[in-house]
Amino acid sequence: MFALPLQVKELMRDSKPNWFIAGGWAIDLFLEKETRSHQDIEIAVFRKDQADLQSHFTGWLLHKFVKGEPIVWHRDEWLTLPTHEIHGFNETAQPPQIEILLNESNETDWIFRRNQEVRRSLSKVPLESSEGVKFLCPEIVLLYKSTNP
Repeated sequence: MFALPLQVKELMRDSKPNWFIAGGWAIDLFLEKETRSHQDIEIAVFRKDQADLQSHFTGWLLHKFVKGEPIVWHRDEWLTLPTHEIHGFNETAQPPQIEILLNESNETDWIFRRNQEVRRSLSKVPLESSEGVKFLCPEIVLLYKSTNP
């Protein structure tokens, strides 16, 4: 159980940026059970940490998504809103693919990119499973999954 999140924990072991499992896996980690089959895995990283993120994924092919189209994310290129989605590929890594979602923040708060008035204290954003896997709190995951918040 939770093989893919545990692979990500190992992949991110020595990373500088804070990271958290996001999406459906975060909900399952919160519930402490797999509720469905997952085809992929996402992590959330704060936008301010994207340079460290690029350094951590040296050797990976990284694509940013602009208007739904994948475009190579070049080394030292700073991504600004509305770009927030990155896909990474490395056939020799476990997992070989990962989706990275850039999250907005300031010194004290996580900030919802779709409405910057919606915020949550940074201290309440991460949770951790019994296996030590960091994940995004369910309130934020479900807010992103809503189509009309």
